[in-house]
Amino acid sequence: MPSLLDIVELTETVEIGQTKLDVYPISARGIADLLGRFPALRMMITGYNAEPEDLMKAAPDAIAAIIAMGVRDERPEMLQAAGNLSAELQLDLLAAIMRLTMPSGLGPFVEKFGRIMDGAAQPMVPVGVVADPGKAAGTNSPRR
Repeated sequence: MPSLLDIVELTETVEIGQTKLDVYPISARGIADLLGRFPALRMMITGYNAEPEDLMKAAPDAIAAIIAMGVRDERPEMLQAAGNLSAELQLDLLAAIMRLTMPSGLGPFVEKFGRIMDGAAQPMVPVGVVADPGKAAGTNSPRR
C-alpha cells in the first residue's frame, strides 16, 4: 500500500542567467510561520482588507522570506540575498514557488482555507449527538 513516503516532492527549476535554481513548495508549517511573522499578509490571506501601506511595508521582507523558504535555506545571509535580488527575479522565483505551493492558485487556496476555518469555528458536537438549535452549544440552557 502506498504511503506519504511514496509521494515525489514537486520542484521547479528557475533559470537566473547562467544559474539554475531548484525551488520547492512551502508547507502548511511554513505558511503558518509566514502568517505569524507578517500580519498584513495574514489579513490578506484570511480575507480582511489590509491597509495598502502595511502590505507595502511588509512585502519586501515577506517576499524574501517566501523565496528563502522556497529554496529551503532560511539562513540570515540567504534572506538578505533574496531581498537584494531585482524585483523581476524575485517575482520569477515567487511565481514558481506559488505554483508549487498553491497549484490551483491563490484564490481557490484562500477559499478552501476559509471553508476549513469556518468549519473549525463551529462548536464541536460528539458523534451521534444531535445539536439542539434551541439550546446554547454545549449546554442544556436555552439559547438567548
